[in-house]
Amino acid sequence: MEDILLTEIRDGVATLTLNRPRQMNALSAALRRRFGEALAALGADDSVAAVIVTGSGATRRWMASTQRR
Repeated sequence: MEDILLTEIRDGVATLTLNRPRQMNALSAALRRRFGEALAALGADDSVAAVIVTGSGATRRWMASTQRR
């Protein structure tokens, strides 16, 4: 089973990689929980100055939208 959230810290920069490429990195309950835990841990780590969030897999689609009626 693959880890759904990958974490790497290098030179004061943490990279969190959402690792659910088949689901286009959709935020499942488990991934939301892991993401929150990771952010809390990184926030408590004085060696981390910045956090980058990215996703694994092909960048086929990205959409952010709002709908107003």
